[in-house]
Amino acid sequence: MTEIQKRFITGLEKSGRITAHAVLDAARPASSPIHDCFDWDDSEAAEKWRLEQARELIRRVKIELVYQEVSVRTVKYVADPSRSDGYTNIVKAREQSLSEIMSAEWRNVLALAKRAQSIATAKGDRMPAGYLDRCAEAVALIETMTEL
Repeated sequence: MTEIQKRFITGLEKSGRITAHAVLDAARPASSPIHDCFDWDDSEAAEKWRLEQARELIRRVKIELVYQEVSVRTVKYVADPSRSDGYTNIVKAREQSLSEIMSAEWRNVLALAKRAQSIATAKGDRMPAGYLDRCAEAVALIETMTEL
């Protein structure tokens, strides 16, 4: 995203809020700096949207697993970290795949912690000293443990 596009989108904000509808409407004119960020071919856009809906359906499938007498409700499919175009059934995944999946999930946790810290900083709040370092160390430790 270019600086011009960022400023353009920021300019659409009203009273500290912005909506997807406002961004889409502002992108419609061919002269808009964000026009090319959208697929204006309705057939292609419809197919992309349907694929996104299919991905959402896949992510919503839940299963109940029992491990060492503890019942856990979880997702059945997760994004396959070794491929960009599919999902893996966590029950049928090989051990190697499960390790890769767990590592990817923990990296997502760390990314969310970093995002939370940046939001807190922008708000003027302070996270506890070393918070992200401890999160990163925990993720590294967990990744090491899943490799065993």
